[in-house]
Amino acid sequence: MGSELRLVLIISFVSVLVFSTSSSPLPRFPRQNRARIQLFGGDRNDYQYETKYFSQQLDHFSFADLPKFSQRYLINSAHWTGASELGPIFLYCGNEGDIEWFATNSGFIWEIAPKFGALLVFPEHRYYGESMPYGSRDEAYKNATTLSYLTTEQALADFAVFVTDLKRNLSAEASPVVLFGGSYGGMLAAWMRLKYPHIAIGALASSAPILQFEDIVPPQTFYNIVSNDFKRESSSCFNTIKNSWDAIIAEGQKENGLQQLSKTFHFCRALNSTDDLSDWLDSAYSYLAMVDYPYPADFMMPLPGHPIKEVCRKIDGASSDASILERIYAGVTVYYNYTGKVGCFELDDDPHGLDGWNWQACTEMVMPMSSSQKNSMFTAYDFNYSSYKEDCWNTFRVNPRPRWVTTELGGHDIETTLKSFGSNIIFSNGLLDPWSGGSVLKNLSSTIVALVTKEGGHHLDLRPSTPEDPKWLVEQREAEIGLIQGWIRTYRLEKEAQFPLLKPEWEHIDVKREELRKEVEYITRQREAFSMYLKDECDNIREERDALRNQHKHDMEALNREREEFMNKMVDEHSEWLSKIQRERADFLLGIETQKRELEYCIENRREELENSLREREKAFEQEKKLEEERIQSLKESAQKNLENVQVELKRLDSERLEIKLDRERREREWSELKDSVEELKVQRKKLETQRHMLRSEREEIIHEVEELKKLENLKFTLDDMSMARMQLEEELDLQNGVSTVSNSEDGYNSNNGSSPSSATPFSWIK
Repeated sequence: MGSELRLVLIISFVSVLVFSTSSSPLPRFPRQNRARIQLFGGDRNDYQYETKYFSQQLDHFSFADLPKFSQRYLINSAHWTGASELGPIFLYCGNEGDIEWFATNSGFIWEIAPKFGALLVFPEHRYYGESMPYGSRDEAYKNATTLSYLTTEQALADFAVFVTDLKRNLSAEASPVVLFGGSYGGMLAAWMRLKYPHIAIGALASSAPILQFEDIVPPQTFYNIVSNDFKRESSSCFNTIKNSWDAIIAEGQKENGLQQLSKTFHFCRALNSTDDLSDWLDSAYSYLAMVDYPYPADFMMPLPGHPIKEVCRKIDGASSDASILERIYAGVTVYYNYTGKVGCFELDDDPHGLDGWNWQACTEMVMPMSSSQKNSMFTAYDFNYSSYKEDCWNTFRVNPRPRWVTTELGGHDIETTLKSFGSNIIFSNGLLDPWSGGSVLKNLSSTIVALVTKEGGHHLDLRPSTPEDPKWLVEQREAEIGLIQGWIRTYRLEKEAQFPLLKPEWEHIDVKREELRKEVEYITRQREAFSMYLKDECDNIREERDALRNQHKHDMEALNREREEFMNKMVDEHSEWLSKIQRERADFLLGIETQKRELEYCIENRREELENSLREREKAFEQEKKLEEERIQSLKESAQKNLENVQVELKRLDSERLEIKLDRERREREWSELKDSVEELKVQRKKLETQRHMLRSEREEIIHEVEELKKLENLKFTLDDMSMARMQLEEELDLQNGVSTVSNSEDGYNSNNGSSPSSATPFSWIK
């Protein structure tokens, strides 16, 4: 899910990791990214069951005509006493995965079924395994609309409808139902007992973190418990893991660092980021804390007993020259490759079909988690709901409801609530399990009981029993059986009071129970007799061992006597050999003295020859030495010249580098100036555009004014023409007045000259 998605609670087996401010996946029980694993389980085929399918409603809380889906369930009736004897029904609430995986890893229920005469049923959780709505996984997981029916409320309703219909078909309406579940299944068992108390008389909720929600338990609880599990085994192991996260980041930041990390940790393909590796390791450490069982097991992976101790032994016992990442790899292979059969590791496999948990974590199963700097060996981070919400929206286009579970099913002030309204629930937890921090760890009432073990792991009590089971685990299971017997006994007494006719049948059952008790006593006597036989056989073997020891002692004494005789014989023979050797030694020394004189003479001659040869060789060596020194001197001079040339070349390169640097700076300045010029030209262009618009407007105004002036000029010409016509008219009038004009021509002339200016006066305004 990217950088913000970083460990889910299986709740029965899958991983939780919270969103952090830097990186972490959606919470899962335990974590999303992990290596290729297979369904290991040597006793998988020891449990016989039928696989059947129930036609289930898609939505129990509406009356819409929606398609139904086939809900798978496993059933075993080999030990059921039947409806007539009110044989109980043990129902395991399916987790977030394939139901066969959970059924074959819940041996406790199979083992106690004969004791109770119980019918076993394992209904599968919707959207997991083969119980897929819409006919296929691809369609069911298509989008937020098709996934909207994957909720806790719908799953609980599935179980309620299923078991009610099953009891009706078996005519076993009166048979009591006891719920079982581990991790998320344990949460479902507890919630179903509270939500549907009329359907089940009690619930065993193993490792059920029903308090791992907002503001109930501190968010750093999970990682603190994981860290303490490692620290209790080895402080140096704890510190190595704590320091490894920085080493991973530092290595990943190097050139080809991711490839080197992929090689160091033997991944089948190269890592995309260091977060992938961190998530992979985070998952391993969290799973190891969950399944830190006291004996070898193959629940999540084939692991030895006390696997964390083995991991720390590998980390601390690595060679002194091993790097921190090599130590981490040596340790983590205990989880991912204890059998040594895995060649390389994959990061994205999900063999148990748990991917639907991401949707549940993004809707209602919001379990805040963080890691503290002081107490945790993991990278420190705080829960960031905003980032968590954003990743959910990016992944599913859905917003979480962090308070819905506590609103619908409770959690706050649970002691007061369950003391008043709950009954017949067992909360079993082992304190090594990191999910125990979110569960109920103390008795809330006389019928809501907490069974807590100091050395227990993740729902260890539901696992099949083994000869290696410690005493505290055997006692825990016996306590659970006793409480369940009390629930069924109380239920039957109440039914007997309601239906007196059932009393003879119960008396018959008591008779059978008494017969079984006697048979058990007989078997006990037989066992005691067999024990006595074994004791006698042990005594006989012990006597035979003592006889063999005495025989061995007698044989050793005889050997010692023979040894003394042999040593005395060797002393006598040694005296004879010594005298003989002394005589031979004297003869040998005489021969040696003679040979010594001869050798001295030969050595003297040989020495002289060697001295002459050495003197000749010295002369030759001196000549060769002189020639070699001359050659070396020549080479030195040549090397000195080459060095000077190199220095000159380096100076030239430095000069060119400086010129290139100056040229780059000049080009950068020119580029900056060019950019400034371009910006300035853009501004000038805008100004010119503005001025052009203004000039266009002024031009239009001037053209308009010119038109007006042209009109005025035309009007002037018209008036001038009118003035000329008027003057001509006046002249004609003067000519018609002939006599007066002739007699007074001089006056008339003067008169005309005087009147001319006045005739033009009215039109002078035109100018």
